[in-house]
This record gives sequence, C-alpha cells and structure tokens, in this order.
Amino acid sequence: MTEPAVWPLFDLCIKTPVLELRYATDDLLQRVVLTGKPRGPVPRAPQLTSRQNQVLQLLGEGASTEQIAKMLHLSKETVRNHIRHVLRALGAHSRLEAVATAHREGLLRDD
Repeated sequence: MTEPAVWPLFDLCIKTPVLELRYATDDLLQRVVLTGKPRGPVPRAPQLTSRQNQVLQLLGEGASTEQIAKMLHLSKETVRNHIRHVLRALGAHSRLEAVATAHREGLLRDD
C-alpha cells in the first residue's frame, strides 16, 4: 500500500517541538490538518461563551496555557477548563484539532 503524501508532514509534526509548531504555515495546516475528516459530528455553530471564544482565538495564535492565563488574568486551571469546554464544543480531541476546526468553520478572526 502506498503512503499518502501527507505522511511525511504528519511525521514532521509528531517530531517537531510544540513551540516550533506554533509557527506552522497555513500550507502545512491545509495539507495535514484541514484536509482530514472530523472524528465526530461537529456542530455548525458551536455555542461558546465570550471567554471561551477569547481562549480559542489565543490558541489559534499559538499561545500556551500559561500565556493565556497571564493575558486574561486567570489561573492556569481555569484556562484548562475553558480549553476543555472549547474542545468538547468543537468535537475536537486536541488543541491543534480545535484550531483547525475553528479555522475551517470560520470561527477564528483574521487580525
């Protein structure tokens, strides 16, 4: 069986430190993440609170839990709870999948 063209990029994502992945290009996201099928049903318009939306926007910018906590003046545990609720609302299993889904659904601002 031949290997799909995205496997080398997927392998790169697995082996690349998270801080470097923050700078992944849109092309990489398009080829690796956005072309995949969602794992479960994704609501067309997830109901996020304004705080959850803020957290999602910051995740989309590559901010860590600690950075989000400092920017929003929240505890790290509160940020983790917001992230967990965002993941659930988007039907995502990881932060990267949540950002990709939000991008695909037009939930991220293009500032």
